Amino acid sequence: MPSRRWRWTTRELVFLALIAVLSMVTKPYVKGVVKVITQPLGIPGGVAAGTVYMFWVVLAGYVVSRPGSVFLFCLLQGILAMMMGFTGALGALIIVSYALPGIGVEVLYLLLGLFWRDCRHRSIPCIMAGAVANVAGSVANAILMFRMGGSLILVISPIAALTGGLGGFFAFAAGTYLVKVLGIDTIPQDAATSGGTRLQ
Repeated sequence: MPSRRWRWTTRELVFLALIAVLSMVTKPYVKGVVKVITQPLGIPGGVAAGTVYMFWVVLAGYVVSRPGSVFLFCLLQGILAMMMGFTGALGALIIVSYALPGIGVEVLYLLLGLFWRDCRHRSIPCIMAGAVANVAGSVANAILMFRMGGSLILVISPIAALTGGLGGFFAFAAGTYLVKVLGIDTIPQDAATSGGTRLQ
């Protein structure tokens, strides 16, 4: 009998889909504001806007704390970006741009989970997740879209880590609020590993 760890509920999938849509609908407005600052400097907008962009990524992993939830969320964002025409110069490669942050966060949580119980619901791992996700996305865009070299990537990476980490912290705060006030259940990582679940 397959472990319930991998049995996604309709509520989980609907939540991921809803926040993916919400993140993409609000993105043009965030991008427009940030572009005023980043365009003259010739750096990817996501470097500075990472606080907002990575907020959604980390929130997805906080509320739906199953292995693969962050990657699935980022994949949904990439698909929506293609459907909404937000591909820019990347075209179909936009999927890669969105998927890499999800992969980075999943690997981070996998490693942290070896010694940090329920790491998806802790402030420091959430901050780290936001930082890793934004660095991955910013570097991907810097290489694929802006053709930046190594020296410029070294400059934007710390900024991306800082803004992404801030987004991770806000996601931790918002996730805590959603769980406690709105009664949204999550699956502790140790419970997921053992096959148990509190989501029905």
